[in-house]
Amino acid sequence: MRAATFLLLLLLGVACRTTTALKPKLPAESFDDTHLRDLPNYFSSPDQRRVSAIHNFLIGEYSFLRGKIGEAYNAFAQSYDLDPNPYSGGKSIHMLAEMGQLDQALVESKKLVLLYPKDYYLHYLHGQMLLRAGYHQKARGYLETSLQLNDEFIAAYHELISLHILQKQLYFALDVAKDMVNKIPSAIFGWSKLSMIYIMLNEKQLALEAARTAFEMKNTDHKLTLLYAYTLELNGHSQEAIAMYERLYRSNATDQNFIFHLAALYKHIGGLESALQLLDELANKLASTNIGVDIQRVIILWELRDYQRANEILTSIMAIHPDSNRIIYYKALTEEKLNNHAQALALYKQLLDDAELEVAARYRLALMFSQQKSYQAAIRELRTLVNHRQSNWQFYALLANVYAQQKRYASALKTVRAGFKKHPQGLELLFLRGVYQEKLNDVQACIATMKQVIKRDPTHSRAFNYLGYLMVTNNIQLPKAMFYIQQALKIEPNNPHYLDSLAWGYYKLGDYQAAHQNILQALQRMPDEPIILEHYADILIKLNKPMEATAAFNQALSHFTEARDVKRVQRKIKDVESSSP
Repeated sequence: MRAATFLLLLLLGVACRTTTALKPKLPAESFDDTHLRDLPNYFSSPDQRRVSAIHNFLIGEYSFLRGKIGEAYNAFAQSYDLDPNPYSGGKSIHMLAEMGQLDQALVESKKLVLLYPKDYYLHYLHGQMLLRAGYHQKARGYLETSLQLNDEFIAAYHELISLHILQKQLYFALDVAKDMVNKIPSAIFGWSKLSMIYIMLNEKQLALEAARTAFEMKNTDHKLTLLYAYTLELNGHSQEAIAMYERLYRSNATDQNFIFHLAALYKHIGGLESALQLLDELANKLASTNIGVDIQRVIILWELRDYQRANEILTSIMAIHPDSNRIIYYKALTEEKLNNHAQALALYKQLLDDAELEVAARYRLALMFSQQKSYQAAIRELRTLVNHRQSNWQFYALLANVYAQQKRYASALKTVRAGFKKHPQGLELLFLRGVYQEKLNDVQACIATMKQVIKRDPTHSRAFNYLGYLMVTNNIQLPKAMFYIQQALKIEPNNPHYLDSLAWGYYKLGDYQAAHQNILQALQRMPDEPIILEHYADILIKLNKPMEATAAFNQALSHFTEARDVKRVQRKIKDVESSSP
């Protein structure tokens, strides 16, 4: 029956993993698991317990797909309690990590490895947790064991190769990549990584052979196309390389993710400067301008922030292809980077009738109008975008931000409400709803909204911090407020804003030494942030250091721009001076 249970889980597509007593100590209101408490109570026989375990497991999968990590964790943990096995145990650990409970995930994943020493996935999972915690050498051992137990487990190869490259152990990475393609000849990732490692080792011909193999397996992938083009040029096959670069240009070359991935790949396979040098040499060999090669040069120059040279190349291309809307878009982006706003605006406006580029052009126009404080023009473009068939939640967020810049918080709130209703997957809109509720002095509504954000995404550190800081500043349930801030710091331990929130919480609790300790950590990371400097000065007053406090207030004053902030700090300086002997 146990084998049948595992088979059923596999058939349902839920084969994953994680532990024994797994539940972290979270506040009761963090997650709504009422529907889980109402599950059938099948405890009369082992078979019925396994059926109930499967039921919980499927609820966990469903909750995870909906982004409800807390509910997913509860369901997987209950599934494991009913029928302990590496599948549900591993899933629970994965949820713990997603919730930011890395310390507990480490402990529990180690327990599972001891319970199931022959399970390759659990060794891999514990290795992942060790990597996330920074224990690279220990992680390597578990990843290698995972591959000894299953030499066709692609994810373990991926992590181990990446780890060796990170540690600059290229020959170790090479050995793992070779093992991978020998064991799994169809692994595209293995061949592409092998090619990149050969590039790093200056083995040009071997790099080309591996890149060609990967490209032939999936010739529609722009990353593999770029890798193949690059290795062709490294080996002197210029004409073939040019054909590949032109193939890239004909793909969706205006997509920002596409541009980002190309730049990242250039960094990885040989560095931006060396890639640019290679492309420059190729361009110089050509009798005339080649649009595919030149666009690659432009992308690298953008990443190197050499916008002037990128602009020169695009001007040359436009002289030959004056009607190419893609080139016009690239030229507009570059003019924008050079702060040539009039030229950029004129170019973007040429694209408003282009079905492919209209949305991208309007979005850039809205950003530029917003930065120039031409708010009505920005609102006009964004209203068009939120009603467009290609609308997404980011357009609503930017429109709300434009309203907020004008302190029209009611309009901003109305906008994010409408956006979240239309795009419920855009959790950032829910977060912004809380922000604008607080701006409208509706503290209780903001608290309720931030709790909704945390419930849907227990890794949303900004929501934890915003909620905690809001409660601290309003003297609401200070111990719970401190808990929320500490949760934010578990997710981002070095965030100066979160450290400032923690310091201010200790200040409100009267623990001025702890406040001082944490505010110093915040200042080390962000020494010119005025609100942190102001809090630092407030803490120094409580520690009876008026001269240091005055200096910190004056430093804060030099960075504040809002009149109300300036007046508040000036008043504090006067109070210190009047109370000093």
